[in-house]
Amino acid sequence: MKRFFLLMIYTFLFSISLTACETAKDINLFNTKKEKPKPCPVIKILKDAKKITSFKNNEAKDISGIMFEAEIIGYSGKCEYKKRDKLETEIVIELEVLLDLFRGPANNTNSATLGFFIAIPNFFPNPEGKKVFYKSITFPKGLGKIRMIDRDIIIRIPITNRIVDSDRVIFLGLNLTKNQLDYNRKTNSQLQLEM
Repeated sequence: MKRFFLLMIYTFLFSISLTACETAKDINLFNTKKEKPKPCPVIKILKDAKKITSFKNNEAKDISGIMFEAEIIGYSGKCEYKKRDKLETEIVIELEVLLDLFRGPANNTNSATLGFFIAIPNFFPNPEGKKVFYKSITFPKGLGKIRMIDRDIIIRIPITNRIVDSDRVIFLGLNLTKNQLDYNRKTNSQLQLEM
């Protein structure tokens, strides 16, 4: 009888210790919450600003006057929500843009300057809603086409009274003049020097 009583006590204590172990998993002694990372805002390439054809003296006469052409092929990136005093204050986005570049017959310098833009419609019409990045390009001697990755694009979006989250759209494109935009629309954005 004593053995039976001891066996019951041991069984009872053993079951309590197992329950305690199971419950200990649910107890967070340091009160830390594991937050699921927030997704990055959606980035879209504007169709009419995906390509650029730059003519000598900005006159689109014929193919012989082309200085250079460029096309955004794609991009990759990552983002991070920065906090100050436990409040999200900004989103930092690092972008890498993949480009195809073609040197035109009118380009005697083997160089070109290209501008990208990032536009956030939520901030329109304030100037803080658009940022232009410039890139100097040098074509290697003898090469008419190059593919490059621009890794220098960092975007900081402040989070103040405006809500900026993953449902918001950010537009990416090449910085075009009105004539270049009209040319893209007229030619359906087809590159003239594509090889």
